[in-house]
Amino acid sequence: MRKTGMPAAHVSHPNVTPLIDIVMCLIIFYMLVAKIGIDTGADASIKLPESLIGTRITDPSNMIVLNVKPTGGQFAEVSMLNPKSQRSEIFSMQPEKSGQSSYIRSDLKTVLLMVRGKNEEFKIVIRADATLPYRYLEQVLLLAAEVKPKEYNFEAKRPV
Repeated sequence: MRKTGMPAAHVSHPNVTPLIDIVMCLIIFYMLVAKIGIDTGADASIKLPESLIGTRITDPSNMIVLNVKPTGGQFAEVSMLNPKSQRSEIFSMQPEKSGQSSYIRSDLKTVLLMVRGKNEEFKIVIRADATLPYRYLEQVLLLAAEVKPKEYNFEAKRPV
């Protein structure tokens, strides 16, 4: 019985179609699995304070970033990226009613509670401007305490 060999067309160059199919499947897999270009909502205009110690935040999941900066008046401004709507939202930390001593805005608290939901791993990262007086930051800290996240983190930069 006579054996048949490879056709002449495949001897000079191999068929790469299966290889291309596998590479395309791998590309699609990595695009679905990888977290490419995650926008955490960090405000680049905030000048962070310097710190020698701290922990690097490596897992951006279950986390919301609150950007706190002074407005030039008596109140601070808090901005955040709402993960539900993927829009940046700005809240002014001013009293809800005139003469009221509480500076916690109920709309910011409502949004944070909605984002937290029943997530027990919810974390808050606070990015405050280096020139921000503590009395403005205190308003945000009190609000964050009412939302009851698993942990708080403060973002700072390392000195040069």
